[in-house]
Amino acid sequence: MEVYPKIFGAILTLIPGIAIVGFVLKIFAVKNISEVTGRKKIFTKYLWGHTRDT
Repeated sequence: MEVYPKIFGAILTLIPGIAIVGFVLKIFAVKNISEVTGRKKIFTKYLWGHTRDT
């Protein structure tokens, strides 16, 4: 799985009726990125909305 679901999910979040589908696709893409890089903190920060390291 590549980053394409994140891009596609970002586009879908702009459409009012299917925004939740786009959000779920973005969650799966970020989870996959965090697993591939071995940095679980990426996924945790995405879920909780953290934007900087503390």
